[in-house]
Amino acid sequence: MKILLLFGSPNLNGSSRILADNFIQGAKEAGHSVSMLDIAHANIHPCTGCLHCGYEGPCIQKDDMKQIRKQILDTDMIVFVSPLYYYGFSAQLKILIDRFCSFNTSIHQKHLKSALLSVAWNADNWTFDALESHYKTLVRYLNLDDQGMILGYGCGTPSMTSHSIYPKQAYQLGRNLLIMYNCFGDTMCSSIKINPEDVKSLKEKFNIPFDIPTDTIKPNEKALVLYKEGKILPKLMSFGWNDKVFIINARQETLLEKPIFKKGKRCVIPASLFHEWSYAKEKVTFHSDNIMYLAGLYNQDNEFLIITTKSNDSVRRTHDRMPIILEHSQLEDWFNDTKFISLLRQEPKELEHEQKLEQLSLF
Repeated sequence: MKILLLFGSPNLNGSSRILADNFIQGAKEAGHSVSMLDIAHANIHPCTGCLHCGYEGPCIQKDDMKQIRKQILDTDMIVFVSPLYYYGFSAQLKILIDRFCSFNTSIHQKHLKSALLSVAWNADNWTFDALESHYKTLVRYLNLDDQGMILGYGCGTPSMTSHSIYPKQAYQLGRNLLIMYNCFGDTMCSSIKINPEDVKSLKEKFNIPFDIPTDTIKPNEKALVLYKEGKILPKLMSFGWNDKVFIINARQETLLEKPIFKKGKRCVIPASLFHEWSYAKEKVTFHSDNIMYLAGLYNQDNEFLIITTKSNDSVRRTHDRMPIILEHSQLEDWFNDTKFISLLRQEPKELEHEQKLEQLSLF
């Protein structure tokens, strides 16, 4: 996913920059492509409200907005970065936002993801009320998909900010962004877990000598993977392929056609459950009566991805894709060079699920 930070602070090395740098570090570690625009020092004229653009450009003014517009429309996510100036965005960032007037329709149609990073000296509980309201209104008006806000209370100096909780929160916001975009379509099953009570059974079945992770596994983290070299072997591998774009899924419909997947070898990823986020951003946990073996591919870098298929009724209300789930008795067929094809096309397994009525939390 391409992420563009719109940096609105005139101070290039202040508290806002600390949050921005930590967010960038986390997002890059998650496999995203990240860049930042110095909006505060760009040549951007205020909108005059002349409506020469007709709300969809070109703008009559000759400044840096032509190139900035191109960069915004070429990204997948925008992040507003601003110190709190009189309880709102900085004047420099507000000028940019006003100039969105000349490409409102294009922004709306892109359905960009967005986030807000801001800091303030004040620490009253109402400090960010006006800014938060403005940002949420922009999200609604511009058809943005909000991924979160980091609002740094009591961040009067870079030193105060560095010693606060907010840099870590900014890092986690970037690091935990759901990988919802790649060149093969929307992804799913970006969070898997093995329950502690299932560890003993797995160790006995597959003679596993190392500790099996029981924390929730997200992209770029290591999970238990089973592959075959003569016999079925266990190994810890990293979740997601880093190959120009960051990929965590492969569609079974095009698995045998895409050149990128030809270098992959079949594997399975044992899981007690996996999490998905509903269209209303509610957390849904899917599980079965037994350990699920998720069909996957691994590469020479010891990275794996999960193969998906069209959802059945048990998953469709949450997502239109679901992982291909194998039984323990099907593993040998999965590793067979001819029999695996029928498993790619089998009817998906019905799953149980629990849904928590909570807002998506990224940290």
